Amino acid sequence: MSKNQRDVIGGTWGLFRVLLGFVPLALIFEYGLYTLLVLYTIIGIVIFIMTRYLKLSTAKDWIVDVLVSIIIWPVMLLLWKEFFKQEKRTMLDEFNDIVDRNPGLKMQKEYFSVMNKDGTTEDVIPNGVGRFGFDVTNPIPTNNIFGSYAYLGRLKDKNGIQITYNRLGSTSATNIKNPIDVYELSNSKGNVLGTIYISPYQKNISKKAPEGFILK
Repeated sequence: MSKNQRDVIGGTWGLFRVLLGFVPLALIFEYGLYTLLVLYTIIGIVIFIMTRYLKLSTAKDWIVDVLVSIIIWPVMLLLWKEFFKQEKRTMLDEFNDIVDRNPGLKMQKEYFSVMNKDGTTEDVIPNGVGRFGFDVTNPIPTNNIFGSYAYLGRLKDKNGIQITYNRLGSTSATNIKNPIDVYELSNSKGNVLGTIYISPYQKNISKKAPEGFILK
């Protein structure tokens, strides 16, 4: 193998090692820091063995390869997690910012907080009866109209595809205090998927999805 060929292979191998360091930075928030850290350390050990066995490294001292292949990138992952992680903002956070800047909406939010004083903090209203979300007697709890929009914004069909919603009005049930909002759900093609009921007078936004749907 000529010197030029070795230089090309060595450069490619070096770039591959660098990419293995940066790719986990994008995946770290999805799969968890320590699981990824263990996996990447194992990969680093394999890279170290291959580097020394194939003599792709120009370092005379094997300690240099240990630092580059095994130690440096896991340390960078820890530093990234510790110092550069950005706080994820939810749709509810965005709504709250808009509300706080609008006196009328802020007043409405305060009205809901008064109405919600007897609401539940559970994902399901304790005295709800029937199919969760689909029966008016067992509506989905949210903490205000903006919380309902935040909930619906996260609601996807069973395949993880975004749905659209249309508020049809409000109704009531004998076992649920305060009015209940009615929403029609449709897919991206405009086909109606069903009707759900939401009680926006509770203390928290439910983390549970109606049967056949998921929250993401």
